Amino acid sequence: MKSSRLYRYSNRKNRYSTILVVLLFLHFIVNLVPLVAPINVTAVMLNQTTANITWMYPIDPSNDEDLSLLGGYIKGFYVIVFAPNSLQPPIVHRNYKGTIGQMYWDIVGNLTPGTTYHAQVKAFTKKGDGKPSTAYIFTPPKEDFRKFVLILINITNLSYLTFQK
Repeated sequence: MKSSRLYRYSNRKNRYSTILVVLLFLHFIVNLVPLVAPINVTAVMLNQTTANITWMYPIDPSNDEDLSLLGGYIKGFYVIVFAPNSLQPPIVHRNYKGTIGQMYWDIVGNLTPGTTYHAQVKAFTKKGDGKPSTAYIFTPPKEDFRKFVLILINITNLSYLTFQK
C-alpha cells in the first residue's frame, strides 16, 4: 500500500467501500517522534548571565516529501543548556515561539560568567522527543563586554573631538 492513494476493498456482501489511506497515514505520523534535529543553533550573549539561543527547524510541513520526516505535529522545542565540566544542573526550557522554516529563539538566564556551556535543541510531539541538535558551545564573558564597547565609543568620540579644529 502506498500512502495518499485511494484503495477499494469488498466485504463479504460484495459492497465496495472507499478507504482513505491518507487518514491512516496522518494518524500514523501523529503518533511518531520528530526524525530531524534542529539546525543552526547559536547563542548571543545579552549580558554576562543571559543568552539568546536561536535555531531553525529545517522541515516544511507543506512539502509532501518533508511531511514524513516531521514525525507528527510539532508541539514545541526543548532548549537544553548545560555545563559539562560543572555540577550545575542543566537549564531546560519548553519553547513554543517561531514558525517552521523561520528562526526560533529562547532567552536563557542564570548563566555563570566564565563557564563553558553547551546549547542543544530538540523538537517534541505528543509521542516524545526528537533528535537533539549538534551542541553549540559558548562561554559567557567574565567581564561585562558592554563596558568595553562604551569605553571604545567614548575614546573614539574623544579622539574625534580632539583632532577637530
